[in-house]
Amino acid sequence: MKLVDLIPLEKEGPTGIGNDTYIPNLQVDYQLNTYIYHFDEIVKISQDLKKVDFFRFEPDVLSGEKLNIDYTINQNGLLSADGVYYFSFYGPQDFVKAREGISIVKLEDMSLKMVEIPELKDIAKFSISHEMERGAGTMATQENLYLVQRGANLYFSSATYNFVYQIDIPSGNAKKLEFHSNITSDAKSLNFETTAISEKQFYELSKQKMNQVSFGKILFDESRNLFWRFSSDPDQIGKNKVLTIFSEDFKQVREASIGEFDFQGFSFIKDGVYHRFINIEDELAFVRFKPEIK
Repeated sequence: MKLVDLIPLEKEGPTGIGNDTYIPNLQVDYQLNTYIYHFDEIVKISQDLKKVDFFRFEPDVLSGEKLNIDYTINQNGLLSADGVYYFSFYGPQDFVKAREGISIVKLEDMSLKMVEIPELKDIAKFSISHEMERGAGTMATQENLYLVQRGANLYFSSATYNFVYQIDIPSGNAKKLEFHSNITSDAKSLNFETTAISEKQFYELSKQKMNQVSFGKILFDESRNLFWRFSSDPDQIGKNKVLTIFSEDFKQVREASIGEFDFQGFSFIKDGVYHRFINIEDELAFVRFKPEIK
């Protein structure tokens, strides 16, 4: 747990990464190339720091399938582990409107493949919005959407419904895998207002929605070749959380209530142990959770 190195990056010049200091995400591929996410582009920095490439996912630079000129590809997507593909969601530029599907971009030639996901429109109905006064913009909650890559497959899931889409990356073919829980609900219920007339009501409605079922991100446990997913459902089981285990081919193997375990936040699985990052007085720490799976 000692600092090994610091790598300075230039804003300008032949290896400059630009002046945008907002970096919501960063990834490193198998070849140790680094990808820095900016607001409107992704910057690729080679392992030796001598080459910088910029990727913008706009209709006029994409080949393959045609993206509607009024549509956009989200910049908060996922790069494949080998750095070949970029996965994200496409839809209208207005962020409050529903996404329409998943975009698969091959970075080598910027070729686009689009996979329509009809349920994205239903998921968007659970978003709560409030138009602020004097044209100050729109406040909105968004349902969590998750993308996870495993080999040649991309998996899409959400906090809203108990299903997973399995997408074959090279072909774009998709199949929906539906599941059932004996502990939680299998979907959120649209039993609340989605348009708030005040900021106070916006937060009240948001809190009301938090009492419903919420499914977490799919995580892969390489030590056991199993997928994990945490979920919560305060209306059904109070503060307890649920861990669901799926086989490598996504058969539901086990689900169990695991008590008041907070699974939210940056997390990963290593050697069969779930690690969730926490900050203790500005010191790096992890909460670790190791289930016995029979």
